[in-house]
Amino acid sequence: MEARYTKARKEASDLSYLVAILRNHLIFREEIQYIKRVADRSSYEGLEKILDALEKAKARLRANVSFELTMELLFLTIQENT
Repeated sequence: MEARYTKARKEASDLSYLVAILRNHLIFREEIQYIKRVADRSSYEGLEKILDALEKAKARLRANVSFELTMELLFLTIQENT
C-alpha cells in the first residue's frame, strides 16, 4: 500500500513539474492554478484515458455521431479521471 501511495505522489509531482515547465507556453495562463490542482490529483493513467477519449470524440464527430452525445461521453470520461 505504501509503495502505491509513493508512486502516486511521484506521478503527481511529475505532473506538477510538467505544468511548471509548460507555464510559459500556455494559452490560458489565467487557468494555471486550476491546471495545477488537476495535475496534483490526476495520474498518468487517468490522463491517458482522457487523451483516448478525446481521440474517440474526434472519430465520433467525423462519423456524424450526435455532437451532444459525443460531448457528454467526453465530459463524463474527463470527470471520472480527474
